[in-house]
Amino acid sequence: MNGFFQRFFRQHIKVKAAIEKAVNLYYSFRFCFDHRLDLIISDTHQIELVSISISTFCIDSD
Repeated sequence: MNGFFQRFFRQHIKVKAAIEKAVNLYYSFRFCFDHRLDLIISDTHQIELVSISISTFCIDSD
């Protein structure tokens, strides 16, 4: 599943677009992101940094 996220985020160039999609995924599937995710907001617009910021995903059992 991590490979999917790495490919998914590398397709986007702007951090803003990636953040919006990450937020949409979070609210849709309740993904759990590593705390390092906030580092990409103030970094460059190269999305390659996003793939190393993602930890694991969680789906609530309820």
